Amino acid sequence: MVPLVAFALQVPLLVAPPDVEVEVVVGPGHPAAGVTLIAPLLGTETVLFDLAGRPVHRWQHTHTPGLACRLLEDGSLLRCARGGRSHVFGGSGGEGGRLERWDWSGELVWLFELDDEQRLLHHDAVPLPNGNVLAIAWERRTEEEVFEAGRRAAGLHAEGLWPDVLCEVRPNAARGGEVVWEWRAWDHLVQDARPGRPAFGAPADALGAIDVNFDLHPWARAAEPSGADAVSLAGLGYVGAPATAPGPDGSRGPEGSHGREGTPRTGPVSRDWLHTNSVDYDPVHDLILLSVRATGEIWVLDHSTTTAEARGVSGGRQGRGGAILWRWGNPLASSRGGERQLFGQHDARWLGNGRVLVFDNGLGRPHPTRSRVLEVQVPIDADGLVSRAPSAPDAPLWVFDGGETEGFYASHLSGAQRLSNGNTLITRGTDGIVFEVTPEGQVPWRMRATAARGAAGAQGRALNGAVGLFRALRYPLDCPGLARLAAE
Repeated sequence: MVPLVAFALQVPLLVAPPDVEVEVVVGPGHPAAGVTLIAPLLGTETVLFDLAGRPVHRWQHTHTPGLACRLLEDGSLLRCARGGRSHVFGGSGGEGGRLERWDWSGELVWLFELDDEQRLLHHDAVPLPNGNVLAIAWERRTEEEVFEAGRRAAGLHAEGLWPDVLCEVRPNAARGGEVVWEWRAWDHLVQDARPGRPAFGAPADALGAIDVNFDLHPWARAAEPSGADAVSLAGLGYVGAPATAPGPDGSRGPEGSHGREGTPRTGPVSRDWLHTNSVDYDPVHDLILLSVRATGEIWVLDHSTTTAEARGVSGGRQGRGGAILWRWGNPLASSRGGERQLFGQHDARWLGNGRVLVFDNGLGRPHPTRSRVLEVQVPIDADGLVSRAPSAPDAPLWVFDGGETEGFYASHLSGAQRLSNGNTLITRGTDGIVFEVTPEGQVPWRMRATAARGAAGAQGRALNGAVGLFRALRYPLDCPGLARLAAE
C-alpha cells in the first residue's frame, strides 16, 4: 500500500483548535470532485474536508457520535449521538440514544431521545422523503421472555437479550418526536428447540424469520474479536466512549458521568443479539436495507406496511408483512447449506435498481484475513416485488479486496460509498483511513485522519493518534446541501 507521505495539509479548523488533522496522498486516476464528511468517534465535531485535506466547514457538538451522520439537502446535519442515560445497554459498541439535527451555522435545531431502560438508539439513522427519520434501536427482552421464545438453555443470559427495532420518528418542533411506524425483530422468530413453544419450526423452512438460537452455532463464535482487538476498539471509542465532551479540567458533565461505561463482553452469550449496524432506504420500491452483523447477512424489509402488518407475515406492497423479504451473506444463519460471503460486515446501502454495496470486514473469515467491498443484486422484478425464491449465495457483481498491493483490513466499523464518477470511497474505520478506488482498482486519493496535537480529551491518546471513524461520506460540490458552502 502506498505510504501516507505525499503531502499533508494540517490547517487549523476555522476558528477553534481542531480535534483532527488529515494527511492526503494522491495517486493514479481521478478522484471524484467534492468534500468528505467525517466524525471522529472520540471527538465532538463533524468536519468537511476538501480533496487537498483542507477543512472547509465543521460543526461543534456537546456529545460524541453514536455513530452515523449525514448532510441533508438543506445544509443541515443529521447526527446520531451518545446520550449516556441508560444503565442497561452498554459494552457492545454503537451506543447512541440521541438523534440530532444541526443547521449549517452550528445551531442544534432538533433533538429526539430514546435512551432509557427499555430502548436505546444505536449506530445509524436515515432521513425519509416525508421528513421523518428511520433509526435503529435495541429493546430489552428479559431472560424469561427469551426462554419462552424457545431459546436454548446455553443461550440464556441473566440480563436477557437486546433484539433490534426500527423506529420511524416524526419530528415535533425543536425537541421530541413521535414514533409513527416500527418493525421489531422479536415479532419474527423461529425455533426448533422445544415443541409447544411459540414459532416452533425448521429455520431452513422459514427464511422470513430469525432463528432465535442462531448465535449458539459454532460458526457464530468465529467472528468474535480477540482480546487485543477489543482493547483497540475501546481505545478508538467504539466501546466505552464518553457521552459528553470533557471540561477544561478533564471532568465530564453529569449526563456523561452516570452513563454506563461499556466494556467488551467476556461471557459466552452476547446480549446484543443481532448488532444491526446500518439502515438504508429505497424510495422507489419503499424497501429497507439492514446490515445485521451477528448473522453475517444483509436483510431487505417492506416499509409499506402498517405497524400492525409489520408484526405479522401479510400485508404491505410485498404482501409479506414484516417478514424478511430477502437475506444474503450467510446461509448458515438460517440452517441452510452454502458458502458464507459476509463476515462482520457494515454499511449496506442501496445503489439503485436493486443493487447493494456493502463493506465486508472479514472478521472470522478462515482465509485470508482481509476486508472486501462487494456489490450484489437484490432480485426485484419489473413490478417492484422481491423474489420469493430462497436467497442463494450468488456471486457478487463486483468485489474489491485490494489484491496483494492494496489489500486492507478493518475488523470493525468501516464503510463504502459509490461516487458520482463510478469510483468507490472506502473507510477503514479502525485506523482512520479513507481512500478512493476506481472500478479498475487504482487508488487516486487517500486520506488519513489523526488526532490533532494537543487536542483535548481522550481522542489524542487513541492508537498513537489514529482516530476511529464509523464511515466517511463524499458529497459533490453541486449537491443542494453545499449551497451555503459556495456562498462562503
